[in-house]
Formats: sequence, structure tokens, C-alpha cells
Amino acid sequence: MTSKRRWKYYHCRDRGCGVKTIPEPVLEEQMIGHLKKLEFTDKELVGFKQALVSFRKNSEKTKEEQMVSLDLELSNIETRLTNLMDKFIAEKVDDETYAKARTALLNRQIELREYRDSLEKTDDKAFKDMNELGKLLRSPALAYKNADTINKRRLIVSMVENLKLDQKTLIIEWKKPFDMVAKRPFHNTGVHLQPS
Repeated sequence: MTSKRRWKYYHCRDRGCGVKTIPEPVLEEQMIGHLKKLEFTDKELVGFKQALVSFRKNSEKTKEEQMVSLDLELSNIETRLTNLMDKFIAEKVDDETYAKARTALLNRQIELREYRDSLEKTDDKAFKDMNELGKLLRSPALAYKNADTINKRRLIVSMVENLKLDQKTLIIEWKKPFDMVAKRPFHNTGVHLQPS
């Protein structure tokens, strides 16, 4: 990057590159154009919000079902441990058999409790991440325009996998899930098609 006149110029360090310099406003304009292609239409935004609500309801229901199942299995292990102890006291199982069975049950109990704890903690993270994605895709170009240099860079780093110049054309490889948004179908009028 070199500084000339009113704005910065970028240049390619690769000797085989055909681009000598490109002014910052040209790159900014192309970046904004790419970001505008990601923007949700009003209809897409409504659909995204509905899908988000549905996702949350389904994930909460699935989580509740998993918690019930885990609680039942943990209760079953407690019962088996008690029965095993009763058999050991009544001398119906030898020391070695008792030790092996008890260790296996305790290991499974620890595994289930850890899984249950992690399931409780991950409740809202996916929903919050998707909600933030929806906010960003409402107007990423405007967010970019209004940001200072540092936040522009952060926005690009968070969304872009790779940037390339082909002559003086900016080519962007988006990170997931932005790549899926960028590849959604367009009608020939430029309006996004909604899945049926």
C-alpha cells in the first residue's frame, strides 16, 4: 500500500502480476458491490426470522428430549450400582467382577454427566450466532461504509476467506455461511428467488 494524493493505492508484490497499482476507492467500491449482493431482501429477512424462531423451538424440544433420556440413563446407572453393591455384600459376585462392573458403570456415569452439562451450556449459543448473522445480512454494505478502517478490516476478516485481483477486478471467496448466501439463486431482474 502506498500513499499518493488524497487516497491510498494498493500494489501487487508478485512480479508476474498484471496490476501495478489500484486506488483504494476502486477497491472500496468493488467491496461494497460484493457486500450488497449478500444483503437480504425484506422477504428474505422475514423468512430468515421465521426460520430462526422455528430452529429455536425445535432445538429446545430436542434438547429437552435428550435431557430426559440422559436423566433416565443416569437413574438406571444409580439403580445398577445399588444392585451391584447388594450382590457384593451378599457375596453373590467376587471382588474382581464387582470392581470391573463398578468401574464401567462409574465411567459411563461420568461420561453422561459431562455430556448433560455441555448440553445445558450450549443452549443459546447457536441461536445467538444465527441472530447476529441475520442482523449483519440486513445491510452489510452499510455496516462497511459506516465503519472506521479497523472495523472495516474486522468485518472483512470475519466474512472473507480469500481476496484476489484479476486485472483490476476484486474476486472474493466468502467464508461459511456467507458463501451459501452469496450463491443463492437470483431472478434475471436481480431479485433473489425464494425457495418454494
